[in-house]
Amino acid sequence: MRSFVLRSPRQQRASSQIMRLLLEGFGRGLVRDRVLRDGRALSLTAVDVSPDLQVARVFWERADGNARERDIKAALERRKSALNLHINAYLRQRLATKLEFHHESLRTSPHDRRMHDLFDTLAAETEAWGKQCGDKRARDSTSVDDKHV
Repeated sequence: MRSFVLRSPRQQRASSQIMRLLLEGFGRGLVRDRVLRDGRALSLTAVDVSPDLQVARVFWERADGNARERDIKAALERRKSALNLHINAYLRQRLATKLEFHHESLRTSPHDRRMHDLFDTLAAETEAWGKQCGDKRARDSTSVDDKHV
């Protein structure tokens, strides 16, 4: 997925307006859904808008541990039309903006995701090595204590 770069003040303005309108819509209870719980189950992190302002990618992440991510995504897809109507009623543009909801993990570039995976692998290997060395030291220390007793 190619990320939209905020190149113009117009895109930045539209992005902040869409974020404000979405937060307002969730706050007012525009979206009634058991999974979303009036927007409390998720946190909106960013809005990227295409240069022609026709597509707005809304990035979200789970706000609490109770709802599963796939349930939140399905609920957002079910309520997308109501949110589109709410957004486009206030934006007053010639062409309507279409909302796309994506998990925050998709916001980063493939290179960033690869680097994140490498750091996770390195951390896991370091932890495993530390445990292995720690176990060896523990065995060595008990054998030394046994010799001195």
